[in-house]
Amino acid sequence: MSKQEFEWPNIDWWGVVKKHQANARKYMQENGIDLLLINEPDTIHSLIGMSTMKFYDGYQAIRFLVDQNFNGVFFSPFSGEPEIPFQYPGIEGIEKSLSVGSNAFYPSLQVEVLVREIAERKAKRVGVDRVFADIHFEVQRRLPDVEFVPVLWDLRKLREIKFPEEIEEMEVCAKICARGHKIAMEEAYVGITDGQLSGIFAEYVCAQNAMFPHNLYNLLGPTFEHWGIFGQKLDDGDNIVIDYGLYSKHGYIADMGRTMWVGNADPKFVDHTVRHAEATLDVGHNVLKPGMNKVEIAEAYKSAFRKADLSDHLHMLGHSCGFRVNEYPALDDSPVGMKWGEDAILKEGMVLCLEPMIISENRGDKFAMIQHEDMWVVEANSLRLLSTGGGYMGKNVK
Repeated sequence: MSKQEFEWPNIDWWGVVKKHQANARKYMQENGIDLLLINEPDTIHSLIGMSTMKFYDGYQAIRFLVDQNFNGVFFSPFSGEPEIPFQYPGIEGIEKSLSVGSNAFYPSLQVEVLVREIAERKAKRVGVDRVFADIHFEVQRRLPDVEFVPVLWDLRKLREIKFPEEIEEMEVCAKICARGHKIAMEEAYVGITDGQLSGIFAEYVCAQNAMFPHNLYNLLGPTFEHWGIFGQKLDDGDNIVIDYGLYSKHGYIADMGRTMWVGNADPKFVDHTVRHAEATLDVGHNVLKPGMNKVEIAEAYKSAFRKADLSDHLHMLGHSCGFRVNEYPALDDSPVGMKWGEDAILKEGMVLCLEPMIISENRGDKFAMIQHEDMWVVEANSLRLLSTGGGYMGKNVK
């Protein structure tokens, strides 16, 4: 049984929430937005400090109406009484929580609630972060003098730079994630299943008083369609990519990945994996810096891989993280959908998961994936590794 090795920082959480609110308030004032109609859980999380993950049903907090002073209501369409008081420590200005209970799946009732609440606040310009067509079109028809504007990407961009307190907690999150990966690699053996491997990581994460594991993805085949847990045994020489994550106490995400094998893998594949990891780390420590865009980042990795006599065909580059595993900015257009239509520029305060994947060959498999993913924070002149201690197949990394 794993023991607790890491302590979570004692941060002023409500102070962090107020900083997010100040950013959102400035955005609303600059864009003439009277009221926000929020549906995205991560937006709700950052603006009022309440994680929808803490509900037994995340849909309980599917709507949130808030004005520039952060007076607002929750609109909970899936459970509860017609109107119930909302109590959550530390949140100022929240008036009440609404619910439509057993009638949740009738859009007309949701429309009634939204029309009433928007009209009561005399809002003329409402920002909406996610549109439910059957509801919002009818709300707009009923309120013809109200302008509804999309704000999803703007609100996500407000999360681009992390506050120092957030970075402090995410660093602990990253160290736990790294240690869990290292333990999984050390305890793997010929005959272990990918599910058992994931379980080793999950047990360790839970022992560290994290909220719970975020993702437990294994890659056993050459394509991204084969991510998951399949109960497949690892035979002698098999390689596998483990990509595991976790939620911190306040819902921040850690995400990283490692390439590993059991038994007697192809020596060439082992050599390629080690060289890939070392080249990836060298780029992060010594090449990347603020001001670089994603094209320059990709070229830095490609150049390093060519020097290491590896393939320079990247199958993924990376992503930012926070309350989401792929927060703004995106770095590439990988198969898991991390491109949001804009080139990323590295800026001080960003927290990134960099994972330049390439393909090698192992024991006849010509599409053996190699991944080395770590979490980094962008500082004034360079990047700093957050996920220290993860190593790669037995090697320690500081």
